[in-house]
Amino acid sequence: MLTIPAGADFILRRLMENGFDAYVVGGCVRDSLLGLFPHDWDICTSARPEQMQAVFADCRVIETGLKHGTLTVLHDRIPYEVTTFRVDGGYTDHRHPDSVSFVSNVVDDLARRDFTVNAMAWNPQTGLVDAFHGQEDLRAGIIRAVGDPKTRFTEDALRILRAVRFSAQLAFPIEKNTAQAVRELAPTLKNISAERIQVELVKLLMSDHPDLIQDAYELGITDYITRPFDSVIVKKRVQNTLGLYMNQKHLINVVYDQVYEKEENNNIMIRIMSNILGSRNSESREHILHIKTATEMMLRQLVKVTDAYPLTEADIALITTASSLHDIGKIGIQDDILKKKGKLTKEEYEVIKTHVEKSVEMIRFLPHMNYVIPAVLSHHERYDGKGYPNGIKGKEIPILGRILAVCDSFDAMVSRRAYKEKLSVEYAIGELENGKGTQFDPDVAQAFIELVEEDPSFIKR
Repeated sequence: MLTIPAGADFILRRLMENGFDAYVVGGCVRDSLLGLFPHDWDICTSARPEQMQAVFADCRVIETGLKHGTLTVLHDRIPYEVTTFRVDGGYTDHRHPDSVSFVSNVVDDLARRDFTVNAMAWNPQTGLVDAFHGQEDLRAGIIRAVGDPKTRFTEDALRILRAVRFSAQLAFPIEKNTAQAVRELAPTLKNISAERIQVELVKLLMSDHPDLIQDAYELGITDYITRPFDSVIVKKRVQNTLGLYMNQKHLINVVYDQVYEKEENNNIMIRIMSNILGSRNSESREHILHIKTATEMMLRQLVKVTDAYPLTEADIALITTASSLHDIGKIGIQDDILKKKGKLTKEEYEVIKTHVEKSVEMIRFLPHMNYVIPAVLSHHERYDGKGYPNGIKGKEIPILGRILAVCDSFDAMVSRRAYKEKLSVEYAIGELENGKGTQFDPDVAQAFIELVEEDPSFIKR
């Protein structure tokens, strides 16, 4: 039994209720079986694109790739890619199928995928569909191509590098026939753009076992990609991300050093954001740490006091990460406004409000972090619909945003700011009480109040 997010569950059940087969598929199934937290939940279905549009007529749907049968369905503003079962035609360019044909059988769809550990599907009715023994290979700890490895790599040469990347991420050796196909077909990597190769190399170097890059040398892969690629690629990627917003060279070097510590990726990102904001405003650095702690503790309190929000440990980890990134856009606000000691003018307040969109813009450049965008975008929305930037209200606001709104407001009240002295905990609690049903989700606000009353230690400054 897999634990899947509410949005994925909604999409699966909606499709199945309308007579279609539907499964979560690929990396999310693999990571779930390994006890890891998937960041992306992809869904495949027997429904054709036009049928999906009819099924989700009451939802926001983005036509991501109609030609290949892919739509993106938003649930609580979280995007889920939904793709029709398909088989691919030839691969003239060694990267993209010349044509696709929609099919009704999930096994036919799984047969076109790269590696057995990525060729599994699951839904709550059928359970696990594993026609290519991916679960067996997970237990054995090997990377094996689906079917004939030469066929898989001839179809898409980038899979050659993906084999090494997955080997590094999972610490799995590459099965001998798959490895032999890598050696023979490595020259086809010359058909792949430098940008696509760079993406795979960065993922490899940020894995828990970047030392397995040695496999790339031994298998002959590196003869067909630009060298040196290790430190240059990682540092350049960081520079491209941060350089859009700042020119503080020492911070780039901080990030560069952190990447090579091989720490868990989300924690790296959190520290990056803390360093960036702290360089502008020490209050922001402290605020990030306070919010991270308060959010995690409050989530556990919410689970304890109500059944309305069945949050898993994975959900808690996701929301806590999101909380640490909520104000990153403030580095794009000029100092005379951000650090102003007096009351902001109406015009200055409008500038401050733009930090929400700026935060979202920045997060879009960070690998594997787009899933926090709904929380970041909605943490200044109000339960009564009078917040910003979109004026949504009640349960329209994602639960992540409603939680952040309470934690953010409380910390702002009990912390000293350039424009004010800190307020008492008692006063802040009173404001949360008064804001139930207007500014704040009543359940979330009450859970936070009870947490403070039971264990005030986490708010000590």
